[in-house]
Amino acid sequence: MSKKEYLACKCCEYHCPVCGAGDKDIEWGDFEFGEVSSIPGTCLKCGEHFTEFYKYTNTEWDMKNKKYLTPVKHDIEIKVAVLKVKIHLTGQDGFGRWLGGTVESNLKQDPPKGTVENESEEETFAREKFNSMMDGIESFLLALACNNVKIDTPAFESALITALDACINHCD
Repeated sequence: MSKKEYLACKCCEYHCPVCGAGDKDIEWGDFEFGEVSSIPGTCLKCGEHFTEFYKYTNTEWDMKNKKYLTPVKHDIEIKVAVLKVKIHLTGQDGFGRWLGGTVESNLKQDPPKGTVENESEEETFAREKFNSMMDGIESFLLALACNNVKIDTPAFESALITALDACINHCD
């Protein structure tokens, strides 16, 4: 795996985690506030892109002297019978949680061949209701994956089948 596929992270040290360049040799981005606040930086000496992370506790910024590399991307695929869910996670904060991602799946129902005009109003409503439930399941899977819950295990796949069956039964 090449070096460019990793995000270098060093908490609150104002130095490049690769070459050790100081604050004056780093171009800082905009500070992002949140549960875990961060500021992106680019080292002007070696070109490394990295992020410093801050966690606000009580009345002080928690400055941890950790240095580590975290994967920028991670893909998870769940297969249940003919159904597939692919989750693409991107970026990690300084605490190992994923910052976001996307979901690709074949869980949703497509309209009948041709146009939506080929289905009745009740069929359209049922399909849209079902697809809304699938959006919820996809969002839930993404949220779990972002928090490092192992969702590609047989037990989790069994629970997913139960949830999908419940959605199908609710739409009947």
